Amino acid sequence: MKIKFPPLLIISALCLCIVIWLIGLPVFTPLVTIAGITFLVAVSLVTYGFAIRTINDPNPNKFVRTVMAMTMIKFFVCAIAAFILIAILQKQLNKPDLYLLMGVYLIYSIMESIFLSQEARNNKQ
Repeated sequence: MKIKFPPLLIISALCLCIVIWLIGLPVFTPLVTIAGITFLVAVSLVTYGFAIRTINDPNPNKFVRTVMAMTMIKFFVCAIAAFILIAILQKQLNKPDLYLLMGVYLIYSIMESIFLSQEARNNKQ
């Protein structure tokens, strides 16, 4: 059985949100972290969708360029969202929320890269 990226991403996000909601109340601000995780899932699904579309293109450079562009776009969109969050919350910002979201960004980016490389390898055979 082959595991697909979108269902795995959504299931992991739901589990993480449930854990944060139930256990992380004294440390994290649940609404901020759940909104951030939802935002990261949406951005990851969009970038994955754009990259997966170019996997069957006869020009392999197009796939590589798309993956690199989507990685840069995802990074800058998340950085802008973090700056907006910091500007809005200012002194009420809970730093563990921001650190958790940075970790989730890193994990989702690694997962996306692994699944895209597996798809590219499977398509070449």
